[in-house]
Amino acid sequence: MNYNNKLYTFTYYLSNFSMHFWDILHGTDFSYIDKSVETNINSPYYATPWASIHNLRQYIKNNLDDGKNHKVIDLGCGKGYMLYIFSMHSFEKVSGIEYNRHLKEMAIQNLRKLHLPTMPDIYRGDASLFREYSKYDVFYLYNPFDENTLKNVIRRIMDTLYNHPRTLYLIYCNPVYEDVLIEYGWKEASHFYYKTKVYIYEK
Repeated sequence: MNYNNKLYTFTYYLSNFSMHFWDILHGTDFSYIDKSVETNINSPYYATPWASIHNLRQYIKNNLDDGKNHKVIDLGCGKGYMLYIFSMHSFEKVSGIEYNRHLKEMAIQNLRKLHLPTMPDIYRGDASLFREYSKYDVFYLYNPFDENTLKNVIRRIMDTLYNHPRTLYLIYCNPVYEDVLIEYGWKEASHFYYKTKVYIYEK
């Protein structure tokens, strides 16, 4: 493991500790790394690291007008932490889709405990089969898919442009398969710590 990867790993666990303390204060469970939960990439559940949240929120404020007139969906929303983060902005609509039934139910429980003004919509199912992508223009993912599934999801999102032309934004934390986005014509617009990149597709 090189120096940068060691630094990322260290800051991930440091930020996860901070989130765990936040969970204790609010009675939620966003931070626990649950190795017993099966995901659609056969890896444990990990929450988005706090180390990336500050810069991500600044990007939303400065480049997406704090979310005004934008609709965001978290692809592989897990326990719902990013849905909470997005709900603190001015997005017109906040939604998530989660493959695992248990994680979806945990997300609902977590968000209810936070008494949000508007409860995000959370769908359960396979993101590559989801039929409502035309309703959104901002997409978030923390590396929830294998390469083939990501390709299918990206194609399905892009297919919606024929009837609903718009600029698309994809926020990709830990972009393991970023070559897929480049292959389909997405352009990197920004990147920041922790391994988070923003891609834009304009038709």
